[in-house]
Amino acid sequence: MGVRKGGRIASGPLGLVIWVALAASPRAALAQVAGQPAGSSVTPVAQAVPVSPDDLAAMEARVQALEREVDQTKALVAEVGLTPARAPAGVPGRFKQQAVLEAVRLAFRQVNPRAELLGIDCDDYPCIAYGSGLNQEQLGQLKYSPALAGYAQDSVSTFSWSDVVAVIPTPKNDPNLGNDSEQRILVRFHRLVTARHGSAAASVN
Repeated sequence: MGVRKGGRIASGPLGLVIWVALAASPRAALAQVAGQPAGSSVTPVAQAVPVSPDDLAAMEARVQALEREVDQTKALVAEVGLTPARAPAGVPGRFKQQAVLEAVRLAFRQVNPRAELLGIDCDDYPCIAYGSGLNQEQLGQLKYSPALAGYAQDSVSTFSWSDVVAVIPTPKNDPNLGNDSEQRILVRFHRLVTARHGSAAASVN
């Protein structure tokens, strides 16, 4: 399982790495399956949900792999650094903060009137509008909503994790996006999601 991009699981290690970073402790989850407190040795007990030794061994191996990928995520965040990249001087107005905010807010309402636009991050380029209340089918419909018709000839990327979705419109074949742009976007999305679950996010609806 990983970060979903445009209604499908993102390919490559980053999708899984970000998923691991956002999830609860893998070892704590495994301990719950085995009926043990987090931090204790993970072995089956009489009161636990029945789990075969082979399944438990496979789960333990998976936890170890996930823990390694959490460490890789931390290293990635440190490596990317995220020194803000300013929007290019010639970027069309539809990719600037207010235009993206208004278009995505309306698109949310058109796809699901109960969905919420929580905010927009334009401290780095490109802008990431993010919100909640859209399922995967609705997220897939979003880019075809009337509100985003102005981006029909552009690229509109979407990501989701748990109840948080992100919408990122950019010019098609944008020369201003560097080789590390996807990594930067995923790390920024990771920060938005952890902020969402770590503190109450203010709605901009």
